[in-house]
Amino acid sequence: MNEINFTYPEHLILKKEKLLKAFHVAPNFGHSSSVNSVVVSPDGKYIISGSGDKTIKIWELDTGTLVRTIEAQMGAVYCVAISSDGKNIISSGDGPIKIWSLELGILIKTLNRQKGVVPSFAVSPDGNDIIPAIFKLGLGMDEIKDTECSVVISPDGKFKAVGYFGGVIKLRDIKTDELIRTFEGHMGIMGTVNSLLITSDGNYIISGSSDKTIKIWDLKTGNIIQTLEGHEDGVNSVALSPNGKYIISGSRDATIKVWNLEQRELLRDLAKLPKKEPILPIIKSLKNRINSVALSPDGKYVISGSLDTDIRVWELDTGVLIRTLKGHRCDVSSLEVSSDNKNIICGSWDKTVKIFELESGKLVRLLRGHKGPVTSVAISHDDKYVISGSRDNTIKIWDYNTGNLLRTLEGDKRYVFSIALTKDGKYVVGGSYGNSINIWELETGKLLHNLEKNVGVKNSIAVSPDGRYIINGSYDKNIKVWELSTGALVDTFEGHKSEVHSVDISTDGKFIISGSWDFSVKIWDFKTGALVHNLKTGSVNSVKISEDNRFIVSGSYDNAVEIWDINKYMYYGPFYHASQVYSVFITSKPYLVIAGDRHGDILVWDFLKE
Repeated sequence: MNEINFTYPEHLILKKEKLLKAFHVAPNFGHSSSVNSVVVSPDGKYIISGSGDKTIKIWELDTGTLVRTIEAQMGAVYCVAISSDGKNIISSGDGPIKIWSLELGILIKTLNRQKGVVPSFAVSPDGNDIIPAIFKLGLGMDEIKDTECSVVISPDGKFKAVGYFGGVIKLRDIKTDELIRTFEGHMGIMGTVNSLLITSDGNYIISGSSDKTIKIWDLKTGNIIQTLEGHEDGVNSVALSPNGKYIISGSRDATIKVWNLEQRELLRDLAKLPKKEPILPIIKSLKNRINSVALSPDGKYVISGSLDTDIRVWELDTGVLIRTLKGHRCDVSSLEVSSDNKNIICGSWDKTVKIFELESGKLVRLLRGHKGPVTSVAISHDDKYVISGSRDNTIKIWDYNTGNLLRTLEGDKRYVFSIALTKDGKYVVGGSYGNSINIWELETGKLLHNLEKNVGVKNSIAVSPDGRYIINGSYDKNIKVWELSTGALVDTFEGHKSEVHSVDISTDGKFIISGSWDFSVKIWDFKTGALVHNLKTGSVNSVKISEDNRFIVSGSYDNAVEIWDINKYMYYGPFYHASQVYSVFITSKPYLVIAGDRHGDILVWDFLKE
């Protein structure tokens, strides 16, 4: 095996300018776990939510449409915020604090990991400092009372107030960390300070606590001005309306309450109000405890995140529920490009095949008919047919130009994982979860061969350019080569240490490319079976080699797209998606990498752009 030292030019790495375009297959996939934090962008266009499902989601406030999903990877997301210019999202949780691009969903920066969970953080008014509250794990009862649960920075940026598990609040100088004063009044460890805010004039601290109360404190003296009671369980979140008149509180008792700050009283339940009385309501949640509340910049809407995984938008003045944000899964499981480079064909989890214009991202055609998620797609070399494989155990053949379903190939005992076409367009090869490979005649739909001799789920299928051989990668960590005409096993390539998720073959038929979850892309000599090169990367879901055999591209579980120039030994990347990359394709002249990910985004990378 030849070891290659690839050149990593600094000017090519992590340049978002190389993202030529991005569009969405149908990125409407809601949270699958508790919504722990919500915030609204400064322009009022977007809601950003952080969840126990390890994701951050960006939603349009006006329509409820899910714009983008970001996979935080390092565990549950407990807190999200947005920079004052509206460009970046900041998140914290089980891992380090991270900064993301709101526009692209890509990771910009990871801050030094704290020793503990970060349930809350605050951003200074100038945006230069991020102050975390650090909840230390593994402490005894005597120590845990001093661990941090919430934090807020004063409007002038001079002070930080930290809320503790033991129910106290401490005000400190940001620069020197000198303790200015301690605020005591919540009920010890039964009164954990879950949420803090400081009024815009800097006069008051407002705290929400596990002792079911909200307290208003004089910041300068530390005295309690008022205790607001009414919740039947702990208060998880407090927010202040932009005009400073109202406190909004979200509680474990599954209610959102609206309080008048000046009068320091609860504004009654709407159901008990006279119809003409202009008083704000108690807004009642539908199902479960409220973890987080936020307000739109114009003060019209209250946004809540709750344990039941949904985000709700309420009208502040009336208490009316405007919309609930939720969705469905829509992975881009497979994609191909037409021979003229005009259209992208993709299969997805929503049981459809979609054809998009590469240049504009416009949806050209929607192919419906599968009863299960589409796992693999292919297009004939003459651009006449689109072939799709599905978890409904069928392969369908479609007319590329009209979208009409021409025939359905049935016979697989389990769902179809991967499909490939011979170059002459005569045969369809399908690999299934049932440990078999089927060979079909495209024109008639006749099943020619069924190969059930080998062990291992067929993750990926490729056909040699001369149409004589089938190459498959599988869960048994091996790559097998079969003779198409007879179904005979010709060769087995061993060397991967984990399941092989993707295989491809060079157009000259000399090399097999394989990608595995063993953090490698391997290049094999097809004739001898020898391992030629070993490229280190992430857990690979998809690999492709360019038509001129110059570039290899991989898409990985760690959200990255990576490209290798095997002629010049140059490396390009990594180019990050907001979620796991499931499928990749590379066009030739111009060289563009197209990648589809777990949450319905298709990104087109002009990776050679200077």
